[in-house]
Amino acid sequence: MAKRIYLFDDDFRILASPCRKAATATPPNIKEAASLGMIRKSELELGVDYAGVCRNASIAKWDGSKFWYIRVKFGNYYIESINHPEDDNGFDLFVPMAKIVPRKETQRDSTFKPVETQEE
Repeated sequence: MAKRIYLFDDDFRILASPCRKAATATPPNIKEAASLGMIRKSELELGVDYAGVCRNASIAKWDGSKFWYIRVKFGNYYIESINHPEDDNGFDLFVPMAKIVPRKETQRDSTFKPVETQEE
């Protein structure tokens, strides 16, 4: 397996990566995106945070079927969901590229369940 090297800023935004091209994943090139560093849906772990790329976030939590992230828009905070590229629905996708490993004193939340949000 190829070694993955990432450069993050203080907010875990990916600044540089040999697999940055994976962020352009669409269903016809899922295999190419995976070969460039995208984590396949079958390899994701429930309740784990991932660093990746989408229009509005660089960190998202996997709930077993989609990602959840906090979006800041005009000073307001919103909890939104987003699909993995393997579930492309024509909207923005979160391309997971690295698992965020918590510090030793924290534990992974294996019981993570997102709060139901009301559509506006």
